[in-house]
Amino acid sequence: MRKYLFYFFALLLVGCGSNGDGSSPIEPEALPVESASPAISNLVVSPDTVLLMQGDGSVTAMAEFSFSDEDLDIETMHVDVSDGSSLSIPLASLATASGTLSEEFAVSTEESGILIIEVWLVDAAGNSSNRLSDAIVVQNPVAEITGLTPDKIHSGETGVELNVTGTGFLEGATVIWDGANRTTRYVSDTRVVASILSSDIEAPRTVSVRVRNPEPTAGASNELTFDVVATGGVEPNGFPILITETIDESPPNGPIVNGGLDWDGGFVTFVSKASNLVAGDNNDAYDLFIRDTCLRYIPDDACTPATTRPVMGVGGAEPNGDIGWTDTSPEGSLAVSFNGRYVAFVSSANNLVPGDTNGVDDVFLLDTCIKSYPFTSCTPGVIRVSVGNDGAQAIAPASYPAVADDGRYVVFVSADSNLVAGDTNGVADIFLRDTCRGAGVQCTPGTMRVSVANDGGQANGASGEPVFTGRYVAFSSLASNLVPGDVNGLQDVFLRDTCLGEPGCVATSTRLVSVGRLGGPANGASSDPQVSWGLSDSQGHDYHGRYVAFVSSATNLVAGDSNGATDVFRRDTCTNEPECNPSTILVSMTSTGAQISGDSWGPDFLSWYGGSIPFVTAADGVVPGDTNGFADVYVWSGSTQRVSVGADGVQTDGASYAPRMSHHFYGPWAITYISQASNILPDAVVIPNNGNIYMDLNN
Repeated sequence: MRKYLFYFFALLLVGCGSNGDGSSPIEPEALPVESASPAISNLVVSPDTVLLMQGDGSVTAMAEFSFSDEDLDIETMHVDVSDGSSLSIPLASLATASGTLSEEFAVSTEESGILIIEVWLVDAAGNSSNRLSDAIVVQNPVAEITGLTPDKIHSGETGVELNVTGTGFLEGATVIWDGANRTTRYVSDTRVVASILSSDIEAPRTVSVRVRNPEPTAGASNELTFDVVATGGVEPNGFPILITETIDESPPNGPIVNGGLDWDGGFVTFVSKASNLVAGDNNDAYDLFIRDTCLRYIPDDACTPATTRPVMGVGGAEPNGDIGWTDTSPEGSLAVSFNGRYVAFVSSANNLVPGDTNGVDDVFLLDTCIKSYPFTSCTPGVIRVSVGNDGAQAIAPASYPAVADDGRYVVFVSADSNLVAGDTNGVADIFLRDTCRGAGVQCTPGTMRVSVANDGGQANGASGEPVFTGRYVAFSSLASNLVPGDVNGLQDVFLRDTCLGEPGCVATSTRLVSVGRLGGPANGASSDPQVSWGLSDSQGHDYHGRYVAFVSSATNLVAGDSNGATDVFRRDTCTNEPECNPSTILVSMTSTGAQISGDSWGPDFLSWYGGSIPFVTAADGVVPGDTNGFADVYVWSGSTQRVSVGADGVQTDGASYAPRMSHHFYGPWAITYISQASNILPDAVVIPNNGNIYMDLNN
């Protein structure tokens, strides 16, 4: 038995050690070991909201999630963003098979919307985990509103276009009227216009007004209030009234320059060399003054009329030069924005701002912060604007300023060749300065030339007398190369579209305004333009830049011009009215529609709809009983009426001139002018005198 067991174990040993033929045994193939794929869960991407252009267009986000990986070989985290961007982030070796990962990555904030963030892991073997998604919302920023125009209205009136000014408006922004959206037109990043319905103002109340940028947005703007007040008499009694009221009740002891009014005549801006308008005026120079008349379109019973001198030198010293009238620039040295808040002026003073060492007249901009223009915060102040594109001081005098309603842009005239590059024409040009007021930190102040041809070519003659709406600049020029076919060799009036504030405007342009009725050049010189500014009527007609009023000695602008005198005309350029045919009409005519037998001038105002234009003439017979032989102020509103009369309607016994009118949406209901007459008011002023500014109603 033992023998058999021995042989059995011997055979087993032999069989395990060979194949029976002496060769080695065949080893079995090893089976592959499968690598486990990683897994992720609980993904949270932060922050969940960011603002448009936050971080100058890119912010750092963080993805945090749980993971598991038995093989401990995770190599990369992958991120796909719905805007098309993707990235792969190498990961350090993980010491545990599960845990929490937090990794940072960049996302773009250049476009608003919802960004879908997809995250997954990949290990060393190329295995991908499951994919998880989260979202980041890129929100449009919150706008800030600083003004409403108008900011009050009488109940029961027709609907109105509400101009809302501020900062940070985006295309698609909506005005919220007492919690309800209103149809809104985007004008620029600082202005939107909403259509307020008649039903919105049918009863007295105070309305909350906000602006909300399009979704996704971080929220609505701050709130301003709009007052719908009970219907009542809005025309103050006792007109005309004295604006240049002195502290000693005597006439002003220096000459006067009329500036302009705000929306409703509540504030009147002017300059004077008189020293008895305010206390402490000892500089023997022209100063800037603002008269609060308290005569608002909506009465303010708590108001007391007062005159202030808002421009002083650095440190509170009196200005050491003239303001609004200088020896170099006695004409056109003062301009008031349509809302009355901003005043641009020429000054020979060198102590209004630090570092004024050029020794020439400069153009400055004053923010008055007057209460007729609502605002969230405002500090009155003066800046210099007649500087080069790089901010350097001018070396030649500047003159003829004009300012837009938002105070950001100021136009002026200068023969300085150093303000912009390539100015080699050796004549006075018109420049536009972007002060960046209210535009945000991304704006860079700069100066550009606007008295140029359509192709940007320099004018070959001097340009001047600009007026400015914020987009359109009307001006006069001796140049013959601004438009084709200008061969009259005379001063003409032009209109420049700068495209400012109008995203749909693709090309700047210059057009001739003082054109003959058959399309040829004017046969006389033209000057002193005014241009309609940016409002629309209830039918949607946009009058911005459509009408231009001007003075001309030409006889071929309208049919039958045979009086041999300078006249005031109004040109319908048909801007924004494609079905319109451009045309020119005579404005300075008698109350019966006849030509005036003498020169007319001074259309120093043009209502936004082109329907009211003042002018001055010394001719008699313009209206019945007009026999005084002095210059009088008239207003054309389809027909002509005389404004410069005494309180009881009597003719004046002295010259009246320099009319200015209020820019209210419902029409220029208040007018100011200078008169040297003694009988405007019952308390006679001696003759001769330096003139007074009076206010009357444009009935």
